[in-house]
Amino acid sequence: MPPAPHSSGDTLGLRLNVNKNNYTNAAGLNLYPNGQTFSGNYALRFDMYLFCGTSATTEFAIFGLNHSGTKTNWMRLNNFGYTNSSYDGLWTAVASDGAEDYRLLTAPATTTGVIRPTYRATAAVSGFQQVFKKPPFNIAGCPANGAQSESPVWADVELSQVGNLVTLRINHTTILQYSNAVAETSGNIMLGYNDAYDSFGNSPGVIYDNVRVVRLDPPTIVTQPVSQVVPTGGTASFNVAATGSTTGFTYYQWRFNGVAIPGATTSALTLNNAQLADYGAYTVVVSDGAYSVTSQVANLVVLPSGVALGNGTGLKAGYWTAHTNTSPFTGNPTLVRTDPNVNFNWVAVSPDAAITADYFTARWVGQVQALSSGTDTYTFTTLSDDGVRLWVDGQLVVDSWIPQGATVPRTGTIDLTGTNKYDLVLEYFEAAGNASVRLYWSNPATVGYSIVPQSQLYPADGVQPAISLTAPNNGDSYMAPATINLAADLTAVNKNVIQYVSFYNGPTLIGSVTNAPYQYTWSGVPSGTYNLTAAVVYNANWREFAAQTNTVTVIALTGPTITGISGNSLNYSGGAGAQFVLLKADDVTTPLANWTRVATNTTPSGSFTIPVGSEARAFYTIKSE
Repeated sequence: MPPAPHSSGDTLGLRLNVNKNNYTNAAGLNLYPNGQTFSGNYALRFDMYLFCGTSATTEFAIFGLNHSGTKTNWMRLNNFGYTNSSYDGLWTAVASDGAEDYRLLTAPATTTGVIRPTYRATAAVSGFQQVFKKPPFNIAGCPANGAQSESPVWADVELSQVGNLVTLRINHTTILQYSNAVAETSGNIMLGYNDAYDSFGNSPGVIYDNVRVVRLDPPTIVTQPVSQVVPTGGTASFNVAATGSTTGFTYYQWRFNGVAIPGATTSALTLNNAQLADYGAYTVVVSDGAYSVTSQVANLVVLPSGVALGNGTGLKAGYWTAHTNTSPFTGNPTLVRTDPNVNFNWVAVSPDAAITADYFTARWVGQVQALSSGTDTYTFTTLSDDGVRLWVDGQLVVDSWIPQGATVPRTGTIDLTGTNKYDLVLEYFEAAGNASVRLYWSNPATVGYSIVPQSQLYPADGVQPAISLTAPNNGDSYMAPATINLAADLTAVNKNVIQYVSFYNGPTLIGSVTNAPYQYTWSGVPSGTYNLTAAVVYNANWREFAAQTNTVTVIALTGPTITGISGNSLNYSGGAGAQFVLLKADDVTTPLANWTRVATNTTPSGSFTIPVGSEARAFYTIKSE
């Protein structure tokens, strides 16, 4: 075989192999340099000569970063049986015969089919047939050689960590990448070999040579491009400044709405005679040929004649932690703030330390200001992971309240006029996995497809709903135990998301209703004086109380006092109630409920006429109701 690419003379590499003694079980081997720990931005680089045998050919070169150096990381891919279920670090597996995908693996163990580590990223061998061609390699798409290859070829391998991005490159081609959110970020390097199947193969294994760990200083943007506002026909200029390079070279590629601009490959981008078609989001990718970084978004707004940019500061945002799409906005928001726009890609990180990374909800409320010289049809677009709902001027424009990935745009249209402001409410929920939400707009006359800018967003609550308490009336009185029917009326609510209406006695909540008509029955009310009011809860648990408080009285029932009998008149006084009832019984021991009602009187003090009948005697009493 030829010398390794980074050798100055003969190769003095390290050859690893396992399972060559008729022991028909899977096996793995890891080697770690003694006493080494690496962290930050670094790369493991080496030359690799991978063999492919002629029988039981599927074996793996394995290598990794950030290991403890005390575990054996390997796989067993057929049958159930022993393999370790405790892994660490991040490691990759390259199959010797191209029969398995390229893989990046970490803890924890999974028992789906067999016990093995978790696949964090995979790439099909078929996607690299033009990179690793046959010949010289033994299998197209796989950097391995036949045991008796006539044109043996080494592979130049790099496994790197930059920030939380782990990248596998072979022969300067990116094979796979993984954004590390679960595994260790520092530790030792590992070189190894793995026969993952219970079979006896004849591959000579793998040779590693010129193993080295290098510190990486990838490009870093120190000056970001700045958003621009220009009139139609004006000139817009964007600039970027970057430091760092792992190769000694720095390359630039400007993008417009995510698409590369042909010829825009310097640190500055100038647009002369800007037109509506130039309105949108500009970024630049800075690369050293091996690593790249993308700038922040700089928005270009091209204003039609006679139209001025707004001076908005963003939208009022409420975030609820540990909430789901079935009950998204119960209770007060965990976090309230003003967001400049809705352009978030949190991935696996939460919006704030107070919010869970999974299962949270958010609501943005305010107004959006149009950018038109007349009336235009605006298209609002959301890209979200997961569900989203959007109201503009009280109209439900986007309704996609389902778990989803941020790959399918959800759109809706509405006519907006001039530079008028319109109420806007955007609701969002995050289930498990990645989290992101973005709000775009466009119209065919004045606004190109772009994130709705901060200048056109205002953190108002929208048109506040007006609520009034319509029942009971002020001064009403009841007898205890009372049943009081409460009712409220809402006006100007078409542009708000009404959550519910609540009724209060002073500061104490009586009850709430979620749907019109907003009525609530308060039963069993004891005697006392009550100061009643109503409040509407809307948008993001923002509360508006009715202007008036109605005071009602509940009176306790008290029986009257019989003051005497004059002829056949029974006289009484005192007592409290809506009416007084004369009751009659033939036997004084008869339960009061079984006495006969004889007459009713509403006068607190007065008399009843006792009818004279044929009975020898009768008993009478008076009760209040």
